[in-house]
Amino acid sequence: MTLRAAECYFRASDGALVHFDARDAEPEARGVCVTLHGMGEHLEKYDEWARYAVERGYNITSYDQRGHGLTRGRRGDFEFADLVADLDRFVTVTADRYPDLPLFVLAHSLGGLVALKYAAGATHPALAGMALSGPPLVLVRRHPPWYPWLIRGLARVAPWVPLPRGTDPSRLTRDPDRLEAFRRDPYFHRVITPRAMLGIAEAMETVRMTPEKVSIPLLFLVARADTVVSGADVLAYAHFVASKDVSIEQYPGAYHELLNDLGRRAVFDRICTWFDGHVS
Repeated sequence: MTLRAAECYFRASDGALVHFDARDAEPEARGVCVTLHGMGEHLEKYDEWARYAVERGYNITSYDQRGHGLTRGRRGDFEFADLVADLDRFVTVTADRYPDLPLFVLAHSLGGLVALKYAAGATHPALAGMALSGPPLVLVRRHPPWYPWLIRGLARVAPWVPLPRGTDPSRLTRDPDRLEAFRRDPYFHRVITPRAMLGIAEAMETVRMTPEKVSIPLLFLVARADTVVSGADVLAYAHFVASKDVSIEQYPGAYHELLNDLGRRAVFDRICTWFDGHVS
């Protein structure tokens, strides 16, 4: 049996309301994990992971990032700095909700980039480590040289206009059931605004150039058949971070959505086992 609080909102540092969810392990939790979704997603995509982690003794909290899920705002539109501030705020909210428990962050894709940007600054003392799935340090898809200039121009005159991301769900998972669920999901969107694109690009460059600022324990989860994020660049980055506690787990044949791909239970187990080793 678990206790769950759903349809809840926390107030961000700028006053915005952000939708979140919490699930409590019983009878006694070993730790707590903040789960952070990727671009175009929402917290419910990680329901299976949340149920598994709760069974392993971890409380789970998660939230819909700005421009996603049940959090209000234009789809795919955000200032990247707000995403980092929201994670900072939510880590504090979670730590206050579960005092004296070690706190972890599990972040996928865009969430992983947000988490690394947060980790490069002042982090909460309860934070015991991060597990990162496919953080976008370098994207596989290349745009023509004129494309960044177009986006910068649009960002000046219409930063809010939604642009298609061209994301094909078949590039994300090999699981036909999860693929069909993605396609039927009313909250799964495929748009992004120029403002958000520029923020992501700037964050990618900043994070790549400052690995020495990240010193917390890290678990990198790398999908070797990822056609969205360059796994080779994630591996290279992992060897330059300041942290002395870095683990790398590679999954041959796996697609970008490791937590929603075939073989995901083994990924869940690896994450929780890594948490187990850091709860002290």
